[in-house]
Amino acid sequence: ANEFVAVHEHVVERQKPSVNAPIEQIHKAGSVVSGTPWEYDGLPWLQLNSGGWMLMDGSSLGLGLLLEEKSEPKVLNFPPPDKFAFGVSMSAYQIEGAADLDGRGPSIWDEFCTRWGAISNNDDGKVACDHYNLFEEDVALMAKLGVQVYRLSLSWSRILPKGKGPINEKGVTFYNRLIDALLEKGIVPWITLYHWDLPLALEQEFGGWLGPKEEIVSAFCIFARLAFQRFGDRVSNWITINEPWCAAVLGYGTGEHAPGHKHLPHMEPYLAAHNMLLCHAEAVRIYREMYPVEAGRGRIGLSLNAEWREPCELDSRQDLDACQRAMDFQMGWFADPTWFGEYPKCMREALGDRLPQFSPREKRLLQGSCDFFGLNYYTTRVVTGHQPHAANWEQRSYFTDEGVTTFVDSGWDTTNMGWSIVPWGLRKMLAYISNRYKPRCGIVITENGAVLEQTTSLVASKVNEHGGRA
Repeated sequence: ANEFVAVHEHVVERQKPSVNAPIEQIHKAGSVVSGTPWEYDGLPWLQLNSGGWMLMDGSSLGLGLLLEEKSEPKVLNFPPPDKFAFGVSMSAYQIEGAADLDGRGPSIWDEFCTRWGAISNNDDGKVACDHYNLFEEDVALMAKLGVQVYRLSLSWSRILPKGKGPINEKGVTFYNRLIDALLEKGIVPWITLYHWDLPLALEQEFGGWLGPKEEIVSAFCIFARLAFQRFGDRVSNWITINEPWCAAVLGYGTGEHAPGHKHLPHMEPYLAAHNMLLCHAEAVRIYREMYPVEAGRGRIGLSLNAEWREPCELDSRQDLDACQRAMDFQMGWFADPTWFGEYPKCMREALGDRLPQFSPREKRLLQGSCDFFGLNYYTTRVVTGHQPHAANWEQRSYFTDEGVTTFVDSGWDTTNMGWSIVPWGLRKMLAYISNRYKPRCGIVITENGAVLEQTTSLVASKVNEHGGRA
């Protein structure tokens, strides 16, 4: 008899190999059972050693895969670390749990999850993957997989419950233990200071990312300096902010993310993004002052999410211009200030005084503030020419300001999130970044992948199709 793992949320054990047979019990996802596979009436069943029966694959009934054979994790063999490093990435609120444990303060995501209907199934991060309590097991699993790098994010409110002020030493201890566990297993830690979970106290005190820049920059610098002081002796790779585009547009434009603002989508995303960029620049200044080159300074930068934009017609000047505009509004919005010291020209022209301006000092701090280019790539969209701007303020938003039409090729395969699987888009994106920004410490792909319920032949076919590379 072989061992099998339940991969569906609930798998039914029945008295006989029939979907109409009486139910013995329900097995939750992750449950391990032993038995012998059989086929009855054209369906694959597992006869359990205990006597019951479980349907193994209900795809023909619309249920999908239910059981899969248990196997040891495969060790992934990669080129030497100086050529390539395979890593995994997380965000604190998504996996840590322990939301009310050991002095952690609430974040804007804790509050956002209390709003009925804001999150699918009204889920929250109170427990999540319980990484806070299970991190040693998680690190052991990563080591078993052959993971070389772990990009973790800090829960700002776990370390500074009010965003500033008294330090929660229990929170600091957790991250120290996590970092030490990684290093013990030979896994290199990368730290992201901010992955969207602003302390709720700062949102309530002065408006968070929309507050006076002096307030939010001061608070962020207190947090950053503390992180550098407590963890910088063992961590040499830092990301100040993960995907500021998402935090700005989805948090302050569409309202899909915390703090859920959507009443001023033509103004607030630009102000929030501006303050994020200023916080990034000041944090980099602090890091470089604390760890000069002669003292063996590490690397610091941003992680930017971006979709490759492919012109609908390669010989259409209108489509080519629209592609560049789309790239400027998404990637260039944050990359241009950090590499060139200013927002893209098309944004300045389109937005006028709705786009905040940088002072001469701020421009100097921003320009060259990234050692590497951190890229989160998942998909590609096709772009066609300009759309007219909204006629009135009530209709304006970031997306109408962008002024392009995007769509996906109907022939592209999609993930379970509905995102198109376009490996060649990553290759084009890397070439674009290299040519435009020329990052001196290279490009680091800080996120990438496909969300699929199970391993499918689709993934293998895509890898083979592109010669094992994007």
